[in-house]
Amino acid sequence: MKKIVGKVLCASVVVGAMFIAINEVSAAEDHLWLPASGNEQMLTAQQYTFVEAAPNEELVRVAAKYDQWLSSIRGNTYNVKIGGDWMELKSSQAAMYKLNDLLDVRVHLYEWSHRYDHYGPGKTKDQMSYANAELRAMQFDIADIKNKELKLNAPHAEVREVVRLKLPTRIYTGAEMLEIEAKHMADVNDSELRHYANEALIFAMENTMKSEIFSTPVKTAKAKN
Repeated sequence: MKKIVGKVLCASVVVGAMFIAINEVSAAEDHLWLPASGNEQMLTAQQYTFVEAAPNEELVRVAAKYDQWLSSIRGNTYNVKIGGDWMELKSSQAAMYKLNDLLDVRVHLYEWSHRYDHYGPGKTKDQMSYANAELRAMQFDIADIKNKELKLNAPHAEVREVVRLKLPTRIYTGAEMLEIEAKHMADVNDSELRHYANEALIFAMENTMKSEIFSTPVKTAKAKN
């Protein structure tokens, strides 16, 4: 019996090692995991026909819904926890804070699940994955995070801290965020990465609208009139 258990454990270790090795090889061959080539160019009209639209139709619909929702709560004030303190924010600022928080959650999910923040053959520790750099650049643009505040290749713990404590200084509508995405995806000739950008914004907008923060306003537009 002991021999059988020993063989099973040994086999498990071997399979585990093989799985890790396969993952590392796959990552090294994934151009989204590797640093940007530096040869990225604006997509031509023909190239656009072969990649996922960014924004795609679903995101356009969600952004329109988001803007309608923003209009419906305009003038209200909400309690939002910034760091460890509760603050009263106007509807548009509260929505932007929550959206930036959720966008960071989704961008980091891709970073973590695809091991974009790991390094190995073809990528040194201080180099960012192409996908991670593109998604973070879009995220930082929407959150108005400047280079002097935080480097693009900062560890996620630092990104999270800035997002958690930063009061929105720029308020974007859904339509304006689509323009930001389109700008960042203009030279991305990869449907997978364009899909991640779409899904990150869809997730952030949809879940901002569902957030409990907005279920009970501290003050309403009618109450102030």
